[in-house]
Amino acid sequence: MQKAAKEAIFDNNSDNNIAVAVAGTWQKRGYTSHNGVVTVTGVDTGKLYNGDERCVQNIFKRSLTFQNACYTKYLGDGDSKAFDAITEENIYGDEFQVEKLECIGHVMKRMGSRLRRLKEKMKGQLLSDGKRISENNRLTDSQIDKIQNYYA
Repeated sequence: MQKAAKEAIFDNNSDNNIAVAVAGTWQKRGYTSHNGVVTVTGVDTGKLYNGDERCVQNIFKRSLTFQNACYTKYLGDGDSKAFDAITEENIYGDEFQVEKLECIGHVMKRMGSRLRRLKEKMKGQLLSDGKRISENNRLTDSQIDKIQNYYA
């Protein structure tokens, strides 16, 4: 892991401010698990730096000590409290603020699922122009796919 961090710093023109993607998973779904794992991967290099919000906090805290790197850009899935915990803790002080990057894949997924939910909810109802939402050249599944891919 230290080798990966050193290579990332070298690839970043000796700048130790690195953008990372953070992902975690739990043994069981539904907030019932006591076992989880988290990984921190370089956004630009794809190198793994480390493998619950406390885990992410600990990884960010020791990044300077063990890897001589500041993880200044955070790419996460948006459904965890980890980023909030990192910013609240102000791990790197006022000198470096951690910036949250939005994952296009998650935006795309949310957009598609919400449009499909709207289409299902409006099924059979007439719009103000007298047509249904899912008629030809309207909000069809293929149109939703096109909208999703446009934002990807």
